[in-house]
Amino acid sequence: MSRAEFKEFEVGERKFQVKRFDALTGSYIAFTLFEKILPMIMGNKDKFLGTKTPDASADSFAEMLPSTLFKMSREDFTALQKDCLKVCYEVLPAGLTPVIGANGRWGIIGVDTDTGLILRLTIEALLFNLLGFFNDGGLSSLVTSLNSTSATKSSNA
Repeated sequence: MSRAEFKEFEVGERKFQVKRFDALTGSYIAFTLFEKILPMIMGNKDKFLGTKTPDASADSFAEMLPSTLFKMSREDFTALQKDCLKVCYEVLPAGLTPVIGANGRWGIIGVDTDTGLILRLTIEALLFNLLGFFNDGGLSSLVTSLNSTSATKSSNA
């Protein structure tokens, strides 16, 4: 089954589309967020990974995302948000219009003061692009790998 390349949703009377990150941007964002999220997961393995099989769920990630974003510096958050908004478009009769252009300027009308819409688009972009990592067992594999690496280092020390 192939992954969807975009997701469409409505906010009020407006229709938006979120596309996939390119692999380098997606990897950077994933590692940036995991840097903040992994300590919470490792400290609460039973809650997030289960007691039988490591299987971090998309729901666990979605629950941790807001508190993770709150812990970021302004510069880190702004960079993350701009990367997310670059894959967001408004669906207009003339075609897709980027929410934020490559030059960093707003590309659509009325978003420069709509904090709620910008936060919604940022979160939609993160969830659309990163939830597959959780659903496909990527985080579980990463955590298992980190655990085995830590165990190997401890036994060699």
